Amino acid sequence: MPENQAALIKAVAAASKKTVLVLHCGNPIDVSAVVDDVDAILLAHFPGQEGAQATADILTGKTNPSGRLATTWFKTLEDVPSFGDFPATKTEDGSIALKYAEGPGVGYRHANAATRARWAFGYGLSYTSFAYSDLDAAVSEESGEAKLKATVKVTNTGSRAGKEVVQLFVSPAKETSVWRPERELKAFTKVTLQPGESKVTTLEVDLKIACSYWDEAQKAWRLEKGVYGVLVGDRRAEISVAAESVWNGL
Repeated sequence: MPENQAALIKAVAAASKKTVLVLHCGNPIDVSAVVDDVDAILLAHFPGQEGAQATADILTGKTNPSGRLATTWFKTLEDVPSFGDFPATKTEDGSIALKYAEGPGVGYRHANAATRARWAFGYGLSYTSFAYSDLDAAVSEESGEAKLKATVKVTNTGSRAGKEVVQLFVSPAKETSVWRPERELKAFTKVTLQPGESKVTTLEVDLKIACSYWDEAQKAWRLEKGVYGVLVGDRRAEISVAAESVWNGL
């Protein structure tokens, strides 16, 4: 964030009883200079010609927000896993090289993302609240293709109607031969609930898509056998993959 913008935000916040910072940006930025000076932050991205009206509707409560972050917002620039590897540098032969030191641990997949993040991937607020229960996960082969199928009950525990983004993450097999992220998003859906209402939501994804990793040596996707974790909201379940396989294509 430019210093002059941070100074303006601080000045407005110092003179106001309540200050909401509305961000118009296309990617995460370092807000450490002002985050403690304002009362709330709304990420509007680039909202277009109706952006002002949409922002007003959210801030006045006419619209209940239900968006979720598609990126990880780290606490500071230095907390970004790829910090230090930019810009690209010239090699001895004169070519340009850019180092991806984080490997498969990009963004929220990084081993230290949970402690470095200010707002995690998938984070978002609502004017109501939701609770998860009765998570069930299993491997289904009803269609002839093995699929991970999860069902979970979502309840609106607040006093307003709202929409909840139900996100399904998979954690790697308990015994794996390679380093893998602690969790990866594999499916999501959005459910609308009235106050006190509950709905059972189903999420389904091909098993090989949900649990495989890229085997660089084989130049193919590898599905390891083992016990995998399935996480939806604050609920956790497990599934078992009985046999290992290697496959190509998506």
